Amino acid sequence: MDMFDYKSDAFYIFDKAYVKLASLSRIDSLGGFYVVRRKKKMRYDVLETYNSNEKETGILLDLKIVLSNRWAKNIYKAPLRIVHYYSKEKNCVLEFFTNNFDLDAQKIAYLYKCRWQIELFFKWIKQHLRIKRFYGFTENAVKIQIYTCITAYCLVALIGTELKTKMSPFELLRILSVSLFEKTNLREFITGISTSADLQIDSFEMLKLF
Repeated sequence: MDMFDYKSDAFYIFDKAYVKLASLSRIDSLGGFYVVRRKKKMRYDVLETYNSNEKETGILLDLKIVLSNRWAKNIYKAPLRIVHYYSKEKNCVLEFFTNNFDLDAQKIAYLYKCRWQIELFFKWIKQHLRIKRFYGFTENAVKIQIYTCITAYCLVALIGTELKTKMSPFELLRILSVSLFEKTNLREFITGISTSADLQIDSFEMLKLF
């Protein structure tokens, strides 16, 4: 967080693991905004309660506060805003700290929800692109490996669409990964497996494809 080049008028969305008051104060001083989950031990005093008639959208509380922990208020002295939001998906109340007082509470909660979509995309990458480890650790090396995997996945998805197969791209990848040295025509090879329901093949049987 200390090394990141923060921009003014930009929003930065963090999970509570990244609650670092010095960095959040730096974002604020640069004219940027943030939305971050509240840690349980972060205490505060309420300065003002904003009118909130948005319970049907999940907004329970919208408050202007200052941190009350002795160490915290010495690091971050400016007023903050906290939004209490009930998530139907998680069946729990989420508390968001932010330094933005202009957006309505629903939009603050929506910004954090957008961040969660990124988390789901990371989960999808781990499950479908099968990236077990990185072969290089520079920014360029990591990007090349991820882009290569996404490109390969998209090509397989296009193959499945072209061949009108019922198999998912993931299932096609499983088949292709054990038939890299086959000289069979791809269309004949894929259409030779009738449906995805027929794809219950154990490791020994898949080796027979060679």
